[in-house]
Amino acid sequence: MPRLLVYLSAIALVGCDSINGVSRHADLRGLPDTTCVETVIRTSPGVDYMRYDVRPGGRPLTWSGIQKPTEVQTFIYTGTSAKIWGALQLEKDYKGRVVLDQNHVEINHLPDPDVIAATRPVMRHIELALAQRCALSELPASVKETCVKVACPSLDDPDEAQK
Repeated sequence: MPRLLVYLSAIALVGCDSINGVSRHADLRGLPDTTCVETVIRTSPGVDYMRYDVRPGGRPLTWSGIQKPTEVQTFIYTGTSAKIWGALQLEKDYKGRVVLDQNHVEINHLPDPDVIAATRPVMRHIELALAQRCALSELPASVKETCVKVACPSLDDPDEAQK
């Protein structure tokens, strides 16, 4: 929900820009092993390429002063044959809170419905594999999905996903 508020605030500040697509968010108990996350993504069905980047995020200003920057790990993954394009981010703040965000969003136009349809099941697969292989038992039950101007049928019912 905090991520959605940031997106909505950005829209309000920019005025005419709109952010459309799918975003999946979960709070985690801790930061998983980077190598495990990379392996899960690289071996996911349909993923042909993955790029990893780590950068510091913002430095929160609190009553006790400026805090250390948020650690942001980003994994961008694509699949050429299946039109897969997604980004997974892991963020750890100065209090030790960790969040996972996966998304495929675009600014000022609608994402290709075929890309959304191909990417969402991969996102779900990654979450299930992270739970099993990277000691993130809270996944996937804690994932909250937000869809803006894109179709997001249930990923749990194969018949519904075909509609």
